[in-house]
Amino acid sequence: MFRVQGQFELANSVLNAMAPGIQHFHLVEQVFEVPLWIIKVRQPASFGEEQPRWTRFLATRAADACGIATSMQWERSRVHVLLPGYMTTHGMPVLARCAALWECSAADDVGRITWLFETDLGPFVDPQDEVPLNKAEKSTLRWKDLDSCSAEGHATI
Repeated sequence: MFRVQGQFELANSVLNAMAPGIQHFHLVEQVFEVPLWIIKVRQPASFGEEQPRWTRFLATRAADACGIATSMQWERSRVHVLLPGYMTTHGMPVLARCAALWECSAADDVGRITWLFETDLGPFVDPQDEVPLNKAEKSTLRWKDLDSCSAEGHATI
């Protein structure tokens, strides 16, 4: 979840013309200690553009990150996740590159949906779903990084 204040809204942004009704802010606060998803998407090159342009989105839930990454309007998508300290081995936030997003069901409650994400730091489940990793049963691969097999290591965003 994000908190915004009106004084930080971009009132005359070029983005307002592209997406009327959507507010844009240059400063937001992340309210809860949850993973912060950074989704980088490449739009197809427009007429007159030499190279396609990359756009970044932020989300606080794996399901939302997957929804953004899999939108049909993108040529390509890359997903990173800033893991909060309680999810890492050394207690500090760490940026991980996401290789895959899985929709899962809870082993003890088949109707309960959770999200498992595989990263270069190992697999994790979305902590907001409150299902332990060992109880998440993969059901559907929803997104896979096409570059995850490359030797890029920790990518910059």
